[in-house]
Amino acid sequence: MAKLRFEAPFSGWIGVREVSLGQYLTPGTTIASLNVWQPLRVVFTVSQGQVAKIHPGLPITLRVDAYPAHPFMGQVVAVSSRVNPATRNLTVDAEIPNRHQWLRPGMFGEVTLAIGHPQVRIVVPSTAITYSTFGDYVYVIHQKKILAHLIPVAIATPVRVGSARGGLTPVRLGLKPGERVVTAGQIKLRSGMPVSIHGTQP
Repeated sequence: MAKLRFEAPFSGWIGVREVSLGQYLTPGTTIASLNVWQPLRVVFTVSQGQVAKIHPGLPITLRVDAYPAHPFMGQVVAVSSRVNPATRNLTVDAEIPNRHQWLRPGMFGEVTLAIGHPQVRIVVPSTAITYSTFGDYVYVIHQKKILAHLIPVAIATPVRVGSARGGLTPVRLGLKPGERVVTAGQIKLRSGMPVSIHGTQP
């Protein structure tokens, strides 16, 4: 070994040694793993319905559990030429600069694609949505005059919602920006009942 010179085909980081001192090595034995951290390749899949929207150069945002408050920005560099016939998904390759080397090969994360134009959506805590066979609804807080006093009451309001994400649910129809909704205790409510408001957030 002292007379041999090992040259890596690329620059990178060597991990834990996978052989012991004095061990007899045969051709093909892995001595250590060499990984590239900068840039880092991200591989993920999208459904076949998104094929027309995915292309090289498309911005992505990667989030990992190790750094929940720090999104990593990158872009798509390659798109598979075929859809997987078993899953009907398309494989996409992207690159993340990883300048601070916080990310490591093999980490699992969540990728968000910048598809289409940004849209302003009303979102509410998912606990505010009441689901029923007659349609989804939320209890919206209104001020009602009772005996010369304004009293907050909860009014059942039908809504049309999207898919929940991260504890929040987008409301596509039925709410106006700034309206307050009930997020707990709906099982005890009836439309028009007085309520107590805790906190000041809408």
